[in-house]
Amino acid sequence: MRPPEVLKYLFDIAQACDLLTQFTAGKTLAMYTSDPMLRSARRMIAPRHAS
Repeated sequence: MRPPEVLKYLFDIAQACDLLTQFTAGKTLAMYTSDPMLRSARRMIAPRHAS
């Protein structure tokens, strides 16, 4: 991977982490498991590790 591609990849990871932090702020595991929209948002941001 060339340096510009690596930087874009790292930027994408950082952006996804920021979004996940925003979406899950103040949420409990119980809230996450009972909220299909919250789970869906996480899957949209991090699809490779969605379960």
